[in-house]
Amino acid sequence: MELAGFNAFNNMDGGNAQFTGTHQIKELNNAAKGVVAFNDHKDGQFSTVGKTNNIGQMSISGNHAFDQFANQGKVAVIPRAFNEKGEPVALMELSQFNAFNNMDGGNAQFTGTHMVKEMNNAAKGVVAFNDHKDGQFSTIGKTNNIGQMSISGNHAFDQFANSGKVAVIPRGFNEKGEPVKLNLLI
Repeated sequence: MELAGFNAFNNMDGGNAQFTGTHQIKELNNAAKGVVAFNDHKDGQFSTVGKTNNIGQMSISGNHAFDQFANQGKVAVIPRAFNEKGEPVALMELSQFNAFNNMDGGNAQFTGTHMVKEMNNAAKGVVAFNDHKDGQFSTIGKTNNIGQMSISGNHAFDQFANSGKVAVIPRGFNEKGEPVKLNLLI
């Protein structure tokens, strides 16, 4: 069911906002010392956000959908906490982004199953696609990286343009989901 709706939600310095369930936000602004969390819902309910400007801290878990996302802060896009039956577990389809712009100073991490249609990482931006123990992966359409990016796991990229630094590193887990020890040869 449809719950709260906001034309503009401004989370100011010191503010702590949490969204769980079905909500609609046309524009979300999170200040440098603000904290925003989009939590997973056991029944798969999700929020939709039009335009997001983040310079604070944000975590996203669940089926939430974002249209335009600009990040100069810290974002953690993490796996779901519930399965399709509402049982605590790991995962399925997660967060979706039409355009994710990681700006100068931004730090974004993706773990689990997510979809990003267009990813732009600025010169002083840092993006990490982390391995998931169950082999979950993100699908990214068009990527333009001029900052720093690391990729570990089964992530899938369609078009990738790089004029920055990219490290594509081995998986951190084996097929059983057990941590893998890497030997560094010098």
